[in-house]
Amino acid sequence: MIEIENIAVVVLAGGKASRMGGQNKGLIKLAGKTLIEHVMDRLDPQLTNRFISANEAIPQYESLGYPVVTDAIPGQLGPLTGIYSTMQVTKKDWLLVVPCDVPLLPLNYVERMLNHGGSVKAYVAFDGERQHSGCCLLHHSLQTDLQQALENNHLAVHHFLTEHDAQQIDFSDQPQAFININTPEQLEALQENV
Repeated sequence: MIEIENIAVVVLAGGKASRMGGQNKGLIKLAGKTLIEHVMDRLDPQLTNRFISANEAIPQYESLGYPVVTDAIPGQLGPLTGIYSTMQVTKKDWLLVVPCDVPLLPLNYVERMLNHGGSVKAYVAFDGERQHSGCCLLHHSLQTDLQQALENNHLAVHHFLTEHDAQQIDFSDQPQAFININTPEQLEALQENV
């Protein structure tokens, strides 16, 4: 078990959102709140060391009251860069990662990700059918490996997790919690169910 005071969390909001017409996904409204507010509200309230990874709309994200981390490596290379950049600014042993576009994130996400009984350096949420690479927990000691992956243009989070034998954390009892919003149609469909 990992103690909650030993972790920081980053909500990834630095993507290009091309399938959403270039809109900043974290700031899109769903049932009167932005997607990132839904995610923040669903995280354990004890988890106070929170960061937002973003490269645009910085003032809007800062207005939510959390530190905003921009990519330390230019070029908007994807979520692995946001994870690496956040590790640069937090001194916690672990970094818990969640994308900004999963507004139904399990309310017990933090608890379950920390209470796993494993001894590896990487963990990833698994809904019973598929792994959700954007929902992971990484040890700070992986920072050098993250940097090397980025330098070698190995940008896929799922490849990084596979290479580091990430242990799956079972969320098969609530797979719908990992529905993410990538298109206006998905947003509209979820709007009717929130």
